[in-house]
Order: sequence, then C-alpha cells, then structure tokens
Amino acid sequence: IFIPIGVVAVIVFLALLFRRVVPPNQVHIVNRAKASCPYGSNQAKGNVYYEWPSWVPKLGVEVLKLPTTIFPIELQGYPAYDQQKVPFTVDVTSFFQIDDAVIAAKRVVSMQDLKEQLREMLEGVVRKILASYPISEIMEIRDSMDEKFVEEVGKYVVKWGVVANQIEFKDIDDDEGSAVITDIKLRKMSEI
Repeated sequence: IFIPIGVVAVIVFLALLFRRVVPPNQVHIVNRAKASCPYGSNQAKGNVYYEWPSWVPKLGVEVLKLPTTIFPIELQGYPAYDQQKVPFTVDVTSFFQIDDAVIAAKRVVSMQDLKEQLREMLEGVVRKILASYPISEIMEIRDSMDEKFVEEVGKYVVKWGVVANQIEFKDIDDDEGSAVITDIKLRKMSEI
C-alpha cells in the first residue's frame, strides 16, 4: 500500500503536536471514553500520552493534572470558639500531598476544587478541636495541638487520596470586640 508523503507528514506532525510528557512533579489523569489512566513518574502506563482533543471520536481525551509535590492550605484570621463559646481568631497552615491521584481524580474536577474541599474540611476540624477546650487551655497547649490536627485531618483526607504532612497552629488572637486573648497574655506577662 502506497501512502503519500504528505499524509505521512501530517500524521507525524499531529502526533508530535499532541504528544505530552508528564513532568516528574505531576500526575496526569487521562480520561478516555471507557477508562481513566494515570500517567507520570512511577505510573504503570509511563509518563507519555497523546492529548487528542475531546471532540475527536474514539481518540479524544480529557486530562486532569495533579501535583505530586506538597501544597499548603492556609486559614488566616479564621473565626473559632472555645468550649464556653468565647470567640477568637486563629491562623493555621496545613501541608498536604496527593498520595493516590486516581482517587483524587474521582473526587474533584480540578486542583482548585481539591484545595477548596480540603480547606472546608480543615475549617471543620479546626472548629471541632478548638471547641472542645477552654480558651485558657488552648493558649497553654497550642504548641502541642499540631499533632491533634494532623491526626483528625488524616481521618478525612484519605477519601480524597491525600495525606496531611503537617499542620501548624500558628497564631491565636482576639475576635473583633473581644479582649479575652489580650487579657490572658497580660495575665501571663504579669506572672512572669
């Protein structure tokens, strides 16, 4: 069978145009009509695929790109309450990493969506843990609360194919119109 050189050139050009090599710090979930496959470093299918446009019959794909690196989620000035409903704000920084990209891809449509869902879950965990202590105890044990946060968050993030590497309870401050934290700090300073 004779194939004209022009046709061969077009096929080679299109193959090169749509060929994708996944960077070592990402996993691409390629969704085809009948299956989804992860591509990237240490993936069974390798790290090269063809990203044919989704409108191409039988060949078209949709791709979800997820990082394998650690990414932070921060809560700045997040309003919380203690056991007696005393209002205050906290700053919490958490560090997550995608452990199973296939599970993550089934739960979200984009990396931004994943971050928003993890942020909402983190807010709930922060509220739950802080509401189980009086404010004076929170002020005293705040350095050791990081482990409680990691343990509690770890129970939930498995559903997203994610692991919580570290959560830092950074700062605690008065809510608007409140001076409880300031009073506790002044009392501690006067004791010293």
